[in-house]
Amino acid sequence: MGASDLRGVTNDAFSAYYKQQLGLTDQEWSALEACLRSPLPVTWRFSGNDERAISLRASMEQSLLPLLNEQPTSLPWYPDRLGWQFGVSRAWLRGKDRPGEGPEGPEAAAAAAPRSTSIKAFHAWLLRESSLGNLQRQEAVSMVPPLLLDVRPGMAVLDMCASPGSKAQQILEMLAAPARIANTDAAARAPVRSLDEARGLLVANDADVKRCQLLASRAARLHSPSLVVTSHDARLFPEAVGEGAAAAPPP
Repeated sequence: MGASDLRGVTNDAFSAYYKQQLGLTDQEWSALEACLRSPLPVTWRFSGNDERAISLRASMEQSLLPLLNEQPTSLPWYPDRLGWQFGVSRAWLRGKDRPGEGPEGPEAAAAAAPRSTSIKAFHAWLLRESSLGNLQRQEAVSMVPPLLLDVRPGMAVLDMCASPGSKAQQILEMLAAPARIANTDAAARAPVRSLDEARGLLVANDADVKRCQLLASRAARLHSPSLVVTSHDARLFPEAVGEGAAAAPPP
């Protein structure tokens, strides 16, 4: 049974329970259920905000996208069209999601046929550029918090649950190159800093040491001097001690 088949499985007890708990009408529950059954789309963003990222995006738009029947789209709220979404599941993109008796829909119709050569080439491009660190396979919801924080050089950011590190890498890039994130005419004319010129600090914490190792491994490709990785219970995270202030007594 594939992913498409699993999305078609029904459970009347589940539906009745949550419909009652949430106080939903039949129409509201149908809309919620359809959303729950929809697979997450493939999303990514181009690393950094410099001319190299802009150039790679332009190369994708000119060389790869015209060959695809199903078109990825840029996320309208991500600056400089550097965040993208492809409305198919990861399993479908890998050629492992085939419809069975599940609900019909655009993805089911697309998955009914074998992957085209252009889709295989696009998938290979995603894997290659991701391994090189030129783009990040990151869920759209994960891209939002750093943008809302409006991170700028000189800021100190504390991420209490940082692994696997997608947001941490995005924050490090913003510490180095906030001009393009600002997405203004004045910012577009401003010089873009490199990661070597980053100012500010990101303390990326996770309670699990193994997850910290994953975080450090992913962030290492940026070679940023602004990163400090810690492993501590976020509920008991030590308070920062300001310059010249007396150190807190030991517990």
